[in-house]
Amino acid sequence: MYLENNDNCPDDEILQNDMVSILVKCFDSENLEIKKEVTNALGIFANGTEKQANMVIQYNAIPHFLDLLSSDKEELQRAAILAFMGIMGHGPKFRDYCIKTGLVEPLINLVEDSESSIDVLYDCAVMMYYICQEGNPIVPHETVVKILPALKTLIELKSDNEKSE
Repeated sequence: MYLENNDNCPDDEILQNDMVSILVKCFDSENLEIKKEVTNALGIFANGTEKQANMVIQYNAIPHFLDLLSSDKEELQRAAILAFMGIMGHGPKFRDYCIKTGLVEPLINLVEDSESSIDVLYDCAVMMYYICQEGNPIVPHETVVKILPALKTLIELKSDNEKSE
């Protein structure tokens, strides 16, 4: 499969555009497994080049990723977080775009949800690292202020786990 190795992705822009738009249309399905696999595929694709990340953004996958963050299914939450990391890994411009689309609130909600698994919390911690990563421009101050309580929760959770061991 092309998406498993971005070095082998076809350069034909028409093929890539059609593929991304078809994948995004799959979010209309009620089948949660399809949504998870589409999110995984788009996340891997977005992790390739800046051009590929821009295609995922251009075809409006972000609102679907945001919806999946609010899902009660761990697999969907984790797939969405990883897809966001694939996009944000391309630098501050992509990070800021994801923040502006509303990424921070559902991420905080996952951390504050007592039902979130340790794997989801770990992914949230990594995502917060991506958000706070150094870059030019630096992450907006108000974003850091919003996520500080969630970071504190994660730190205290780790401390509680260490004490119980």
